[in-house]
Amino acid sequence: MYIVCSAIVYSLFSEELILWLGKNKALLLYQAASQLTFMLLPTIYLVRFSSDNDSTILSLEQNPSISTYLFSILGWIGIMMISMSLSGVQNFVLPNWVVEYLSELSEGYQESLEALILQASIPLWSLVFVIAFLPAIIEEILFRGYLQFHLRQRLGKLTTYFLVGIIFSLVHFNPLAILGLFVISLYLSHLTERTGSIIPAMLVHFINNTYMLVLYREWYIYDDIPSSSEPEILALLILLITGIAITGFNIYAIEQNNRNKN
Repeated sequence: MYIVCSAIVYSLFSEELILWLGKNKALLLYQAASQLTFMLLPTIYLVRFSSDNDSTILSLEQNPSISTYLFSILGWIGIMMISMSLSGVQNFVLPNWVVEYLSELSEGYQESLEALILQASIPLWSLVFVIAFLPAIIEEILFRGYLQFHLRQRLGKLTTYFLVGIIFSLVHFNPLAILGLFVISLYLSHLTERTGSIIPAMLVHFINNTYMLVLYREWYIYDDIPSSSEPEILALLILLITGIAITGFNIYAIEQNNRNKN
């Protein structure tokens, strides 16, 4: 959503800011402004004019322990393994023409984002702030805060997780990463549900964004679509099983923390 809005705003005021800041810095500014204007402000408006308490909607009534935050981060490591393995399996299962078509759907935006991330003239800290920190805060307020809270009042837990995950995956405008984004969303939704706070989800979201940003910027390598082979599929299955085990253990640890706390 904010990607489209950003493009509209960018087209209206691009010439002035490009002359003033340069193309890449102008694009970075538009990324930040679009997230604040088209995602955060409408969400704050909806929260403020809701009949429910702000802290209840945003899941801020509970104060998770330090160990809960630690287990949440360790669980993310498993989620990353699951996400990577599912993305790999997806490339094996889907025909090459489908994968190529999905890549083309988001090609323009992805190329502009890649150029922005790889631009040496932009300090890493500013990229972390705009591409990692702001989305982690804003998207969690919208998806795990307002949206999950209101869907949860009307639907079951699993249905809510599923719907929030679908919407979360689609708005990132990256068809080839939909499975991975969906899995990450499920984890963040469950964290918010079980910890009673949106903060662990924000922290994990920020770490995930920062990890992908730094990995992409510092070790950028373009890989072609892999061809199917048994050893690669076996490696993906091992990665998947390991990820499930790590995530499952840390979710169990969070549950035990909640029981001890209560």
